[in-house]
Amino acid sequence: MDPAALANTAAQRFLAGAGADASFFDCFEPDVAIYWEPALAQRPILGSRDALKDWLERTREPRAQLTLTVTDAQQCGDGAVCELIIEQDVVPQEVWRIALAVCVSTDRIREVRAFWARESAVEWLVNLR
Repeated sequence: MDPAALANTAAQRFLAGAGADASFFDCFEPDVAIYWEPALAQRPILGSRDALKDWLERTREPRAQLTLTVTDAQQCGDGAVCELIIEQDVVPQEVWRIALAVCVSTDRIREVRAFWARESAVEWLVNLR
Protein backbone atom coordinates (compact mmCIF):
# COMPACT_ATOMS: atom_id res chain seq x y z
CA MET A 1 0.00 0.00 0.00
CA ASP A 2 1.40 3.42 -0.87
CA PRO A 3 2.02 5.87 2.01
CA ALA A 4 -0.88 8.20 1.18
CA ALA A 5 -3.35 5.31 0.90
CA LEU A 6 -2.16 3.88 4.23
CA ALA A 7 -2.43 7.28 5.95
CA ASN A 8 -5.94 7.74 4.51
CA THR A 9 -6.95 4.26 5.68
CA ALA A 10 -5.67 4.95 9.21
CA ALA A 11 -7.51 8.29 9.29
CA GLN A 12 -10.79 6.72 8.17
CA ARG A 13 -10.49 3.99 10.79
CA PHE A 14 -9.61 6.53 13.50
CA LEU A 15 -12.60 8.72 12.65
CA ALA A 16 -14.91 5.67 12.56
CA GLY A 17 -14.66 5.47 16.35
CA ALA A 18 -14.21 2.74 18.92
CA GLY A 19 -15.69 0.06 16.67
CA ALA A 20 -12.75 0.38 14.27
CA ASP A 21 -9.96 0.63 16.85
CA ALA A 22 -8.47 -2.81 16.17
CA SER A 23 -8.21 -2.13 12.45
CA PHE A 24 -6.86 1.39 13.18
CA PHE A 25 -4.05 0.03 15.38
CA ASP A 26 -3.24 -2.57 12.73
CA CYS A 27 -2.09 0.31 10.48
CA PHE A 28 0.92 0.90 12.79
CA GLU A 29 4.19 -0.90 13.45
CA PRO A 30 4.39 -2.32 16.99
CA ASP A 31 7.23 0.12 17.74
CA VAL A 32 5.68 3.16 16.04
CA ALA A 33 7.13 6.50 17.16
CA ILE A 34 4.82 9.51 17.40
CA TYR A 35 6.32 12.96 17.86
CA TRP A 36 4.93 16.39 18.58
CA GLU A 37 6.24 19.56 16.89
CA PRO A 38 10.07 19.37 16.74
CA ALA A 39 10.42 22.66 18.63
CA LEU A 40 8.43 21.17 21.53
CA ALA A 41 9.76 17.61 21.75
CA GLN A 42 12.84 15.87 20.43
CA ARG A 43 11.79 12.47 21.80
CA PRO A 44 8.63 10.58 20.87
CA ILE A 45 5.55 11.35 22.94
CA LEU A 46 4.35 7.81 22.17
CA GLY A 47 6.79 5.01 21.41
CA SER A 48 4.69 1.97 20.62
CA ARG A 49 1.35 0.72 19.35
CA ASP A 50 0.44 -0.18 22.96
CA ALA A 51 1.17 3.40 24.08
CA LEU A 52 -1.03 4.65 21.24
CA LYS A 53 -3.84 2.35 22.44
CA ASP A 54 -3.51 3.63 26.00
CA TRP A 55 -3.51 7.25 24.84
CA LEU A 56 -6.64 6.76 22.74
CA GLU A 57 -8.48 5.10 25.63
CA ARG A 58 -7.58 8.03 27.93
CA THR A 59 -8.58 10.72 25.44
CA ARG A 60 -11.73 9.24 23.92
CA GLU A 61 -14.14 10.68 26.53
CA PRO A 62 -12.89 14.30 26.50
CA ARG A 63 -12.93 14.08 22.71
CA ALA A 64 -16.73 13.99 22.79
CA GLN A 65 -16.76 17.80 22.60
CA LEU A 66 -14.36 17.85 19.65
CA THR A 67 -14.96 17.38 15.95
CA LEU A 68 -12.01 15.83 14.14
CA THR A 69 -11.39 15.95 10.41
CA VAL A 70 -8.40 14.56 8.53
CA THR A 71 -7.66 15.88 5.05
CA ASP A 72 -6.76 13.45 2.29
CA ALA A 73 -3.12 12.47 2.57
CA GLN A 74 -0.78 13.26 -0.29
CA GLN A 75 2.34 11.28 -1.01
CA CYS A 76 5.56 13.15 -0.37
CA GLY A 77 8.84 11.33 -0.91
CA ASP A 78 8.64 8.01 0.89
CA GLY A 79 5.87 9.26 3.18
CA ALA A 80 2.65 11.22 3.19
CA VAL A 81 1.33 14.49 4.58
CA CYS A 82 -2.19 15.19 5.81
CA GLU A 83 -3.76 17.69 8.14
CA LEU A 84 -5.72 17.06 11.31
CA ILE A 85 -8.36 19.71 11.97
CA ILE A 86 -9.70 19.84 15.51
CA GLU A 87 -12.79 21.91 16.28
CA GLN A 88 -13.97 22.48 19.83
CA ASP A 89 -17.79 22.42 19.90
CA VAL A 90 -18.20 24.23 23.22
CA VAL A 91 -17.58 27.85 24.17
CA PRO A 92 -15.04 29.12 23.53
CA GLN A 93 -15.19 27.60 20.08
CA GLU A 94 -11.70 27.04 18.75
CA VAL A 95 -10.09 25.40 15.75
CA TRP A 96 -6.61 23.88 15.51
CA ARG A 97 -4.92 22.67 12.34
CA ILE A 98 -1.95 20.32 12.62
CA ALA A 99 0.05 18.94 9.70
CA LEU A 100 1.13 15.32 10.06
CA ALA A 101 4.15 13.79 8.35
CA VAL A 102 3.63 10.02 8.09
CA CYS A 103 6.54 7.63 7.48
CA VAL A 104 5.74 4.12 6.29
CA SER A 105 7.69 0.89 6.37
CA THR A 106 6.62 -1.84 3.97
CA ASP A 107 2.96 -1.91 4.88
CA ARG A 108 2.54 -0.08 8.21
CA ILE A 109 3.07 3.38 9.66
CA ARG A 110 6.37 3.53 11.54
CA GLU A 111 6.54 7.22 12.48
CA VAL A 112 4.24 10.25 12.71
CA ARG A 113 5.44 13.81 13.32
CA ALA A 114 3.25 16.82 13.94
CA PHE A 115 4.03 20.25 12.50
CA TRP A 116 2.26 23.60 12.77
CA ALA A 117 2.62 24.17 9.02
CA ARG A 118 2.09 21.77 6.13
CA GLU A 119 5.17 23.18 4.39
CA SER A 120 7.31 22.15 7.38
CA ALA A 121 5.95 18.61 7.27
CA VAL A 122 6.65 18.38 3.53
CA GLU A 123 10.15 19.79 3.97
CA TRP A 124 10.91 17.33 6.77
CA LEU A 125 9.78 14.35 4.65
CA VAL A 126 11.72 15.52 1.58
CA ASN A 127 14.89 15.95 3.64
CA LEU A 128 14.68 12.45 5.16
CA ARG A 129 16.74 10.93 2.37
